[in-house]
Amino acid sequence: MEKRMTITITSVQPGNIKGQMIAEAKARGYRIKFDVMTQLFTVKEGEKYVLELRSNPPKNLEKYVFCGHGYVVRDILQELKEPPNFTLISIWGLLFRFEPRLKDLKSEEKYYVCLRPAK
Repeated sequence: MEKRMTITITSVQPGNIKGQMIAEAKARGYRIKFDVMTQLFTVKEGEKYVLELRSNPPKNLEKYVFCGHGYVVRDILQELKEPPNFTLISIWGLLFRFEPRLKDLKSEEKYYVCLRPAK
């Protein structure tokens, strides 16, 4: 499984943790909100990136400003009542929220979220 989208950073605001920023971005049909730890990587408002969501690790990590793996976060009881219209992926605690929901993702499967500058 591989999904690729070009995103534009629409805002970057300080988070509640030292060194944390909250980035918001838009892509065709999606709004994405994600954690940025400034010790790992930074993004700026107005910049464009290619966000890749994939099942397998990329072969050339050097082209990415960030690449990490994690899992879909789900509340099974909530989903039984009313499925949420967003997908939340935790990359070792960094959260990536996609709205509307990304389809066909499984909570027990590892996914890689990678960001590289758009050309």
